[in-house]
Amino acid sequence: MVIELINTEGMFDNNKLTAISNLLLSYHSGYHLLLGKRSLFKRIKESSDFGTVERSIASINYQDQTFIQSIKEDIELYVQVDFETTSSPINISLNGKSIIKFSYLYFLKQNSSAPALLLTENTSDFKLFKKILDVYLKRNNLKQQISFCNELAGGSYAKTRFDELKNENRICLCLLDNDKKHPKDSNGDTINAFSSYDFNLSKTIKAFDIGVHELESLLPMLNLEETIKNYESKHINAFDYLKEIMEKSPESKYYFDHKEGFSVNKIYELDKKGDYWVPLLRKYNVNNHCFNKGKCSCTRNCMAIVGFGDKIFNMTIDGVLKMTHIKLYEILNELEIKWENIGKELVNWGCGPVKQRIS
Repeated sequence: MVIELINTEGMFDNNKLTAISNLLLSYHSGYHLLLGKRSLFKRIKESSDFGTVERSIASINYQDQTFIQSIKEDIELYVQVDFETTSSPINISLNGKSIIKFSYLYFLKQNSSAPALLLTENTSDFKLFKKILDVYLKRNNLKQQISFCNELAGGSYAKTRFDELKNENRICLCLLDNDKKHPKDSNGDTINAFSSYDFNLSKTIKAFDIGVHELESLLPMLNLEETIKNYESKHINAFDYLKEIMEKSPESKYYFDHKEGFSVNKIYELDKKGDYWVPLLRKYNVNNHCFNKGKCSCTRNCMAIVGFGDKIFNMTIDGVLKMTHIKLYEILNELEIKWENIGKELVNWGCGPVKQRIS
């Protein structure tokens, strides 16, 4: 993250020296970008209170201030460390940006200056988010190193862990899918456990809705097609029709259940909220008796359109990871805005310098 050091004109006691040293080392490690008055970094590099490494880092940071200031202007969130307060973290807004304001005392422990924590459901999520971030950086020609510590917390545990981290004042971004299968559907149980306040900056933490039903929804259709071409014909036919649907209604990609598909009863239940899936799937189900009568009473529920199974993500992700950012942007289509929003949020929380080599 961008960390701005403020109120640094006074004398430095041992605690302030320790906090500054830990922050300088975080810059050296590529975790955070340090912004402050040039006079501060000049003072550090000339001070015998700091070691050789810290003084060398301060010298580099002194030269990087213009670059770091330009990054601060482009992002929507940054940290301030106040060397004149001992208060708990607070949130403020300034010039349209959100700020997490800490006392320098927060950074007395070396691990407090570690990268921001990224809370995701599983390691597969993290792989895709890293790729989305990489594409965003290259697409926008951003010369930054991005650093996160990843922690896993899926299902009902996500909210529990989120609240624990909030109480610990950990800097954390939590990414959540919304489990919505219809434009007018309500959120699923996992995301619904979060309050509306959680989706705004809350002390040191924020929940972020990635804007789709499930992680599979973020996989480009071309990559999915490469996987599904080896499936049974019923899956290939369903996928071909899904492509046809998305030409008429691109946002249907956000709501489709890629793993399970939709039963006849499920789409009629969903469409009680408003016509959506029934009109889109009518042509595909022209010979489906249960679909045409609007109800299935069969022993095994008839499918309006089949899904592609629980393994579809893991079977597809490697192909996505191998693609260049140029090729991916050519095929994202309706996913471009979702990838952009996620990439932008990740940069807000994870931007750092290229790791410095100190001689």
